[in-house]
Amino acid sequence: MAPAADRRWLRWLGLPGRIALGFGAALLSLVAAALASHAALGALASAGRLVRHTAEARHAIEEVESALLVSQTSLEAYLTGREQRHSERFLVGASRVQPALDMLQQIAEQHPDEKPRIARLVADVAIVAAEQKRLLALVAEERGNVLGVDHHREGMDLPVTGTEIELTLATRDDEHCAELLARLDAEGYPVERLR
Repeated sequence: MAPAADRRWLRWLGLPGRIALGFGAALLSLVAAALASHAALGALASAGRLVRHTAEARHAIEEVESALLVSQTSLEAYLTGREQRHSERFLVGASRVQPALDMLQQIAEQHPDEKPRIARLVADVAIVAAEQKRLLALVAEERGNVLGVDHHREGMDLPVTGTEIELTLATRDDEHCAELLARLDAEGYPVERLR
């Protein structure tokens, strides 16, 4: 009597067995498609969040670069010509660096996977900016005239977080240059005169 019971079960909603079986298979495929669509939409939303995060991080990095470029260019112009307007532009550019770094840090906290890389970038930029400021202050104390500031990493035998700062200076004479180099060396900046 088992076959008769199976036939009754197959006559679901009064439908013949084959049609009820086909209808059940169609319902199962619809449920499977709905689950697959839900998973795909979840992946799409996650990808959208990642793209938005990447765009925000890129914008924040561009803000940091822009602020550093404005401050460096203005500082070089001021040290070359001693015009007050360049000093004011330097202060404006330098004042934009920390808020840009803070924005980058905030973005990093929103996406924990990216935080270590961004935090290292923030730390490295902050260290380079602080060291450059200290180095230029020492040159100014020794009455050296800075004509140019360049950063070098390519082809250098430096640690990953290191950078070389090349200064083009004008001094009164060779004795003044020697005094300036000695002061920089004494303050922890090993220097090499390139001529």
